[in-house]
Amino acid sequence: MGYGSGVHKLYRRLHSIFGERDHPAMDSLGNVIYTKDGDVWEELNTPKNIKDHSYVHDGTQYTYETREDVRKGKKSIQRRKFLPTRLAIQDFLSKNETHQKNRILQLSFFSLQTGDRRAQQEFRRENPAGTLDWCKWTGQKGH
Repeated sequence: MGYGSGVHKLYRRLHSIFGERDHPAMDSLGNVIYTKDGDVWEELNTPKNIKDHSYVHDGTQYTYETREDVRKGKKSIQRRKFLPTRLAIQDFLSKNETHQKNRILQLSFFSLQTGDRRAQQEFRRENPAGTLDWCKWTGQKGH
């Protein structure tokens, strides 16, 4: 499945903002460290004594999310990037109400305006059991 132009545009915009930055380390509850000003602590400070992608800050252990990457037979450990993947952006936009199209409303509005047979055929395809009423489906006043 290909990506729509909105997915590409949003990915490029986020990539220009975040670049190849790693995701901040998280504690066992998935929280990151913030400063008193509300900024992410790792953006302003460099953690000391990082061992096995983990460090301790104020008595709490913070760990970077990692995954094993295999390229040309060579295994390596990579940290999670701050930038979401294109697939994650596509999934987010597909579930976002502002990006969804209501086909039933579009068809009913089109059929009200033109009396088009295609809308009636679409209604029959979506309603093979005949349980929906055409007038209720299109919002028309009728029988």
